[in-house]
Amino acid sequence: MTTRAQEITLQLMAASIPIDGVSIDQLGEGPNVTIQFRPEATKSQQDQAKVIVDNFKAARPRRKKAIAAIMAEILNLPTAQDRNRVYAWAAAELLADNPKALQKLGIAIDGDEEV
Repeated sequence: MTTRAQEITLQLMAASIPIDGVSIDQLGEGPNVTIQFRPEATKSQQDQAKVIVDNFKAARPRRKKAIAAIMAEILNLPTAQDRNRVYAWAAAELLADNPKALQKLGIAIDGDEEV
């Protein structure tokens, strides 16, 4: 099975773009692709590579990650402050869709209010 980095590398090589390699960082809002260009790569070739990568990312099917994988990523965030921000945001999102959800945990925060 070919990895995503290998697929991008093959596409860039097929376009005759001089590269040493491709790496993909899965953190953040999406995969961040870094291309290691060879010194002889022109600005035009680098721009063409960006278009190839953008098209590749747009064409890839997406699927939801397993909850365990998401939890592992959250637990591996570098600081407790980062993890707490994720937890607070997730709780707020949960309450927006299910105003009484935290009451199941005995926490008296409602996601709705009287008008």
